Amino acid sequence: MNIIAEVRRRHLVSGESISSIARSLKISRPTVRKHLSTEVESVYNREHQPEPKLGSFKPLLEQWLEVDIKYLKTNAALHSAYLKGYLMKAILVLMTVSSDLLNNGKLITENHPLQNKLLYR
Repeated sequence: MNIIAEVRRRHLVSGESISSIARSLKISRPTVRKHLSTEVESVYNREHQPEPKLGSFKPLLEQWLEVDIKYLKTNAALHSAYLKGYLMKAILVLMTVSSDLLNNGKLITENHPLQNKLLYR
C-alpha cells in the first residue's frame, strides 16, 4: 500500500481529519502532515547492483569446486588458503557459486561435504 497516496486520498478526497488518519494508519500526526505537504512521491532508483563480497573470488571458487572437491576438505589446503588471505566460510562459498552451478546443470545438494566445514576466519 502506498502510504502517501492513502494519506492524501483520505484527507483531500474523503475529508478525514489528520488525527483519525494517524490513528487508523498507526503513524504520527507530524508524519501525516509531512505526507500531505509532499507533492511528488520520492522514488528510489539504484544506479548499480553492488557486487557480493565473494564476487572477486568466484572464478577461483568455481575452479576449486570443478577440479577436486576433496581439495577444500584437507587441512593443508585450508591452511594454505588461509595463508594466501582467503578469509571465508565454506557455506558462503556454496551460496556464492551454487546458483551458477545449478544454472550450468550441476547440483549442490543439502548434504554437500563442504556445507558445515569452516574455512579460517
